[in-house]
Amino acid sequence: NFCKTIIGPDPPGLQRGNGRLVWATYRAPEDQYDECIWNVEKVIVLPEDAFLLDYAAIAFHGDFGEDVAIVSQEDAAVWVGKFDWTEMEFVKNPIAGEPAGQIYHFPRTDDCHKGAAWIDAERLVLTSDKSKRIQDHRCMTKDQSVHIMSLP
Repeated sequence: NFCKTIIGPDPPGLQRGNGRLVWATYRAPEDQYDECIWNVEKVIVLPEDAFLLDYAAIAFHGDFGEDVAIVSQEDAAVWVGKFDWTEMEFVKNPIAGEPAGQIYHFPRTDDCHKGAAWIDAERLVLTSDKSKRIQDHRCMTKDQSVHIMSLP
């Protein structure tokens, strides 16, 4: 949430509900004296049921596909929902009060997932980065690996 990992029983800064997707457009330099600029078009708040502890990756199924997956390494979970590219918003559930997507928890084993990409409409490929000394020791056995997850 705040670009740092802080260890301890109650780490400050790690709070649910701070997830944002920033839509920015690139403006190239006009000459050698100009700088490139990213213009923020919109800040999109993640749906409440996707309020995870951290956000390690986001993946859309295909070019401008509506299926979206958001991975949380800290929660050992992936949130799967829908995204509307015309409105540039996450699709809300038409039933008031119902979740916009579904959270799938990873097995609490030695897989510590970090990245994600869609293989097809039912499967995700997940990656794990090099484990750090502050992470659970179980992450070390399968760090820097690729895993495939089938959605139910």
